[in-house]
Parts: sequence; C-alpha cells; structure tokens
Amino acid sequence: MSAGLTSSAYCAMTLALHPPRAGERVLDVGCGSLATTLDLARLVGRLGLVVGLDGCASASPATAREARAAAPPNASVAHGDLLTYAFEHAFDRAFARLMTRCYGDPRPALASLRRALRPGGWLVLLKHVDDSARPCGAGPFARADAEVLRAIVAGAGYQDVAVEATITARGGAEAPHWCLTARSPLR
Repeated sequence: MSAGLTSSAYCAMTLALHPPRAGERVLDVGCGSLATTLDLARLVGRLGLVVGLDGCASASPATAREARAAAPPNASVAHGDLLTYAFEHAFDRAFARLMTRCYGDPRPALASLRRALRPGGWLVLLKHVDDSARPCGAGPFARADAEVLRAIVAGAGYQDVAVEATITARGGAEAPHWCLTARSPLR
C-alpha cells in the first residue's frame, strides 16, 4: 500500500475484505458524510438495509441534510448517541470507522453494538484516521493499539475476535492501520 491513502481508501479496502452480503442489515457507526453508508447500501442491494448513525457534535447539519437527500431507498441516516439510540432492527453487521477516536472508553459502545447486532452478527472496526483529524472525544483509547482493543472487544463478550494489521509508510515513518472483526455471541 502506498503512503497517503485516505480514510475512504482504507474503508474501501476493508469493505473488499469484509463485504456485507446481499440482503443484510448493516449499521454504519460514525457515518459522517455517508460515503461508506452509500457503499454499504450498494453492496447489500435493494433487499438489504443500511442505517448510518452519527452522533458527533461537530457533524454539519447541512452535510447531514445533503447526505439524507443522496441516500438510496435502502439507506437511512440518523443523528444520535450510540449509547442511548433505540434501534428498530437487529443488524447482521456493524461497521465502525472512528469508534476508537470518539469514545474515551469503548466498552459501553461495544455493549450497545452487541445489543444492536443479531446473535452471530459481525462487528467490523477500522482504525485509520488522518492524524490531523479532530477526534469527537478524548481518552486513553483514542489511539488504541490493536491488541489492546482486541482484549477489550473479547472482554465485552464478542467471539472470534481477529485483527488484520497493515503498516503504511507515511512520510518515511511507519503508521499502523488495522481492521478488527468480531462476532456477537450466538446467545
């Protein structure tokens, strides 16, 4: 991989490695501009459903309105806090790109995601954020090491927790980027 890949490029690579299946229900946590939400909607097809959720206070209301207008019929956008949001569906998969930057302690968010996932549903966490990007929250997990987060995810009751690490040269220095996948318990 080359230096300078954008967050969107890492999302696209992660979706290629861990694509949702046609007809799945997918939650896109921290959907922002909806770029990933729209990709997910295309991948699940007309029989699938994608819900983009963003609770970041810095999200622009104008951007949110534009994103909602651009969303296809199988995608919806909601503004709210993952910790308190009342989901209408059980999801087959949750895709979260910025979760490690938005929660000082990801354990309550992981518990909320576990409740939102159907038994055996997949969690896909991606850690690639431009270092100049502003986090939504500050805390010890904002730049968490993959192995630290793997232990936290496993401790939150997820199964089959795996980390795929990718090292990218950035201005001569190596910067770690990774994707974590885990399955919610079968109950």
